[in-house]
Amino acid sequence: MNARWRAAATTALARTVHALLNVVAGPVALMVLLALPLTGHRRWRRAGFRLRQDVLLRAGRAERARLKSCGIADVPDPAGPELRPREGADARGSGAEAYHEVLADTERRAASWLMTRLTVGLPAGAGVLLCWSFGLALVTSPLYRADPQLLGEAVRMLAGAALLALAPWIATALAGWDARTARRLLGPGEPARLAARVRALIRSRASVVEAVDAERRRIERDLHDGVQQQLVALALLLASARRTASRVAEGTRPGEDLLPPLERAHENALQALTELRDVAWRVYPAILDDRGLDAALSALAERSAVPVRIDYRLPWRLPPGIEPVAYFAVSEAVTNAAKHAAADLIRVGIRAEGDRALIVIEDDGVGGADTSGAGLSGLMRRIAAVEGEMSVTSPVGGPTVMTVELPCES
Repeated sequence: MNARWRAAATTALARTVHALLNVVAGPVALMVLLALPLTGHRRWRRAGFRLRQDVLLRAGRAERARLKSCGIADVPDPAGPELRPREGADARGSGAEAYHEVLADTERRAASWLMTRLTVGLPAGAGVLLCWSFGLALVTSPLYRADPQLLGEAVRMLAGAALLALAPWIATALAGWDARTARRLLGPGEPARLAARVRALIRSRASVVEAVDAERRRIERDLHDGVQQQLVALALLLASARRTASRVAEGTRPGEDLLPPLERAHENALQALTELRDVAWRVYPAILDDRGLDAALSALAERSAVPVRIDYRLPWRLPPGIEPVAYFAVSEAVTNAAKHAAADLIRVGIRAEGDRALIVIEDDGVGGADTSGAGLSGLMRRIAAVEGEMSVTSPVGGPTVMTVELPCES
């Protein structure tokens, strides 16, 4: 209870301080607004100075810092360094244009915020200051009156108590209004959101290219280390069988000597065919297009060396661009659990969560999965490219839980 009262008192004090600071911010905002026509004069622009923009951006940053320090709102900077164009092509191309649009929008909305400090913040802050001042003066009036009258002093004290109770209420109402207004005027606007979206798309595109290159290298290794070696052994066995067959034809070798190399060649051909099918399955299972994710995961569970239990509860089929991502997410988790986790059972749950599909893969292995590895990091990039999210929890000793959220709308 004491901790709750202390927290409430701290919050009320912070909001009161915020309201009183508005009394100072109001005149400052008035001076800035009056000086803006001078800072935007064409003489400044011809000289290459952006004084108006710099003043408004600095005022916005100062107000965001004040709101955060008073615990009112934590508003991100819409013109932060992460949106600035990089040196080179971005500094001259569309990246610079988008950033200038963000700066112009931030400048306009910062000016609107300063107007609210003058029209709302200053009167409300002055109201809080007056309530506290007159409230304390009325409550303590019996202490400095020479001939206090009971009825009059009682009325004054009640009025003072009402003003003292009204002051935190005004401060709280102002804090709530300022939080909503600051998010709308000092936070990222539509140009900033679009610029951030473009940046995210550029990063995801680069991640997809990296993931595709890594997948190509993995396929090349599988073909080189597996299928190619089997085909080389098959060619050697067939060459040996051909030499044996020529000697049998000449009568220098019995016919039975031809059977062992042919049998080994047949076994190698079957093994090479099996490995080639495995590589093709890892590249893209054809059953995914024909029968959907449920059937593809059932086939994956049958091929797994570790028992896999699948709880599939999606009422509809995923979009064509999302379904392969969901399949390879489960495939990567099953492969890791079989190879590295020494798991005895893998559980896969797939269900709908609003307009997203939630996939949870859990194994009872030893844990300690490394998300910086090539498999999981590539999978994270692939999921991020389709606006999905992925998280992995894998303490040492297990269990490992991988959660994937994917959009269901194409």
